[in-house]
Amino acid sequence: MSTKEDFEKLPVEEREIEQKMIKVIQAMPPHIQNRFKVLHMLSDQRSKINDLFEIEVKKLEEKYNEKRKPLLEKRNQIVLGNHTDFTEFIPKYEESYMQVGTIVAGIVKTQKEKDEDAEDAAHHQPTDVQHLKDVTGIPDFWSVAVKNN
Repeated sequence: MSTKEDFEKLPVEEREIEQKMIKVIQAMPPHIQNRFKVLHMLSDQRSKINDLFEIEVKKLEEKYNEKRKPLLEKRNQIVLGNHTDFTEFIPKYEESYMQVGTIVAGIVKTQKEKDEDAEDAAHHQPTDVQHLKDVTGIPDFWSVAVKNN
């Protein structure tokens, strides 16, 4: 612990652990104490770096959560059936799908991989979405998502 202020900021449990560690080091033979004092100091420095890391991670998560928020809200509106005009998104989807299709077409598979794909295709059951035919939104979206996850 580098300063009295740092020590006083610690929760009571951590202060007690810190005091016990110091007592243990002080009870060691003098010729051994120094290496443990340095290890203790390095551990404190690592802890401070970890604390800074956690602060930065939290800031980064908040930043990206703000970026995700409009997408999640739009998804929720679609799932609830409150948003039914998808014309702005379809061209973006088509463009992305074409790019993925081009990439996939360029992948060279072994005969074994081709056979596995054929077997998977033979057992594949298409997702039944007939219950959504006359419904707006996707009422079972979350239950299916949780079940499949």
